[in-house]
Amino acid sequence: MKNIVTCKNICLSYREKEVLKNLEVQIKEGDYYVLCGANGSGKSSFVKAILNLVPYEGEVIIFSKAMCSENQIDLLEDISVVFENPNVNLVCETVYDELKFPLKNRKYKKLEYDLEIQKIAKQLGIQKLLSLPTHTLSGGEKQLVSFASIMITKPKLLILDEPFTMVDGYTKDKLMRYIKKYHKDTKCTVIHITHDIEDILYGNTVGILKEGKIVYSISKEEFIQDDRIAKEVGLKLPFMADLSLKLKYYNLLSEPILDMNKMVKYLWK
Repeated sequence: MKNIVTCKNICLSYREKEVLKNLEVQIKEGDYYVLCGANGSGKSSFVKAILNLVPYEGEVIIFSKAMCSENQIDLLEDISVVFENPNVNLVCETVYDELKFPLKNRKYKKLEYDLEIQKIAKQLGIQKLLSLPTHTLSGGEKQLVSFASIMITKPKLLILDEPFTMVDGYTKDKLMRYIKKYHKDTKCTVIHITHDIEDILYGNTVGILKEGKIVYSISKEEFIQDDRIAKEVGLKLPFMADLSLKLKYYNLLSEPILDMNKMVKYLWK
C-alpha cells in the first residue's frame, strides 16, 4: 500500500523555539491515523507544516508530490481540513451559500449544487439551518456546518484538527458515524489530530507526538494491548482498553472489547 503522506526531517520553530524536531512519519493510503499528543506537543504545527501554511525545514510529500508553493493549490483540491475553531471554515453569509461555495470553486454545475447540498444536509440533520445566517448559529451548529462544507467536496485526504471541542457527545457521535462510514465507503485517508486519548479507538494506526517528535507510530491493537507504551509517554489508555486489560488479567476476557454496549452484553450474558 502506497504512502499518501510522507514527512522527512520536519523542523519548525517559532521565535527561536523549536516546535517540531526532525519529525518523520509515513501515512498509508486508506489509513485512519490518529495523532495524539498533549497541549504544546506540536499537533497544530504539524498540520500547518504538512499544508505548507508556515515555513519549515525538511520535506513533505502528499499524493507522491512535494508539498510546496508550486504544487500547493493542486494538492489542496483533494485535501479537506476540519479545524478546531469552525469560524476558520465559515466565510459566507448563509448556511446554504457556505455549502455552495466549495462546490462553485470546484466548478460543479449549477444544477448539481442543490442536489449535493440537500444530500449532505439530510445526512447531518442540518436541513433547517440552510436558510439561516451563519453568524446566528451556535458553536455546535457552526461545527456541523463547517464539517458539511468540508465533506461536500468528497476529499481523498481528510484532516481532523481537534474537531470536537465545540460539540456535545451526541453531535460528536453523529459526526464520527459519518466519518467512519465515509472512510469505509471511499477508502480515503484520515489524519485525526487530538489530545483526547479516547479518540484513539476510532483509528487503525496510532501516532504519539511528544516534544515535537512522533515517538511511536503503531497499530491501534499494539497500543491498547500493552499499557507500558502509554505509561512511557505519560498517557493513560482509553477507558474501554484499560478495562479490557484488567478483565483479561483476571481471565474474564480473552480479547479486548472496545465498544461499551458490547462489553455490557458480554459481562451480562
